[in-house]
Amino acid sequence: MRFGSPGCRPRGLLAGTGSGVARSALGVMISVLLIAFSGAYADTHAQGTWTTDTQQSPASPPPGSDTVPGVAPFGGMTTVVPRGLQDDALAKADPRSALVTLEAFLTSDNDLANRRAIDRGLVWRVFALGGEGQGTKLVATRRDPTPTIKLPSGKYAINAAFGRAYLTHIVEVRGGERKREPFILNAGGLRVIVDVAGGGRVPKGKARYDIYSDERDQSGARRRILTNVRPGLITRLNSGIYHIVSRLGDANALVSAEVAVESGKLTEAVVSHEAAKVTFKLVQTAAGEAIADTQWIIMTRAGDIVMETAGAVPTHLLAPGEYSVSARWGGKLFTRTFDVKSGDTVEVEVMMN
Repeated sequence: MRFGSPGCRPRGLLAGTGSGVARSALGVMISVLLIAFSGAYADTHAQGTWTTDTQQSPASPPPGSDTVPGVAPFGGMTTVVPRGLQDDALAKADPRSALVTLEAFLTSDNDLANRRAIDRGLVWRVFALGGEGQGTKLVATRRDPTPTIKLPSGKYAINAAFGRAYLTHIVEVRGGERKREPFILNAGGLRVIVDVAGGGRVPKGKARYDIYSDERDQSGARRRILTNVRPGLITRLNSGIYHIVSRLGDANALVSAEVAVESGKLTEAVVSHEAAKVTFKLVQTAAGEAIADTQWIIMTRAGDIVMETAGAVPTHLLAPGEYSVSARWGGKLFTRTFDVKSGDTVEVEVMMN
């Protein structure tokens, strides 16, 4: 996917030749999503069959409550059963308990016998469901790809988390039985790459993006799924439509659009920002020395505040457009207007007169 800034023209649809991270013998499948957002455009392609043999993004389950399994399955205190102790427990026959083997798959495309289970990055959480008014209790957390867990007879909510993709099953077990519980996550991967329109270089550490749900609540707000993600990492998500907001720098260089994550595939989105690098100086004479301890307010020509900053020579990335800047020093205010185009690197001097 390529996100551009207002005024850009859509490029030709991308044609992929295969993914470096997905090496399936099934070949390469390509899908292209082109969605305009305030004049922006996006080129999206899903590459091959996505497996777990990819670069892993740090996975931290979203906050939630351990009392509402299936709705907010994450959070609460976790109880990790050491492998040695678990093996000893499983070796003992107990007519009051059941042995439940858990396994997870990305997709349901193939027959169960030929399907490849996810072999890394899984977190399993088992919640015991009490009676009415008794709530739930987290009884076990496992990080094995295919754990076998010994559970007393009863009803449980079992959650499988794979990055930000997750699924919860309600399972009832009886003493003495052995059962296998497969989870079909229908998950895919999203990788966002950021560049600057016209071939400009992205300053190191200046690009981040947030991921939001496609749906809106009654007030029109989207649910934020992940924030401050570094470009280039793969984020595991349930298949579906997502809204991303990319930020370049700390001012108003933003690009927003929607992306489609396909089950079992890696979707790559290339976000193209239009921005100018602007440095501010308060001087007594043209090309003079910058005055220290200056406070700055950057505004659009319409008077909307873009940001407030301070320093002798602050530098920020701004979206193309017309601006005014005010410098406050010694109880006095000095103002200047200016405009910038994408790709500019300019120094704006504000004179003390």
